Amino acid sequence: MPANLVNMDALIERLDLDTSNQAATKPGKFDVIRATDLTRGNAFFSVLRKPDFQRETAIWSPERVRDLIIAFVNEDLVPAVILWRSQTNHFFVIDGAHRLSSLIAWVNNDYGIGAISHEFFDSEVDAARKLAAEKTKNLVEETVGNYRDIAESFKVSTSTQSQ
Repeated sequence: MPANLVNMDALIERLDLDTSNQAATKPGKFDVIRATDLTRGNAFFSVLRKPDFQRETAIWSPERVRDLIIAFVNEDLVPAVILWRSQTNHFFVIDGAHRLSSLIAWVNNDYGIGAISHEFFDSEVDAARKLAAEKTKNLVEETVGNYRDIAESFKVSTSTQSQ
């Protein structure tokens, strides 16, 4: 993979689209996806999957990832993400894996070398992936900011207003 592309393939777990042999679970309700839903450990994130037939999520430049996050934060037009809910209550990303992975990367501070990627790639970090991840993180934090810092500032301002 060229050094200038961000590898976000670890951020959405892959699963065979044919899940008919698995037991169905009680469906959750997800009408709108919020940034908080994309945090590792949240209910929606835990049922999000990428079908095996989807290409690797590793063809966007750091600038393109940053631009998508800026568009999301500014509430500009972000092309649709198409999801399909299986009988087992998994949400498969049919279209928009790079868009969704960019937001997941921002929310989880993982542009290819963070905790999720670290586990997925068995701790192996090549120089190209590290360079692209660091460049992306720097671009995003310079223009938008770190997601956790922004989320914490809202918690502080909300608790201050209620006093």
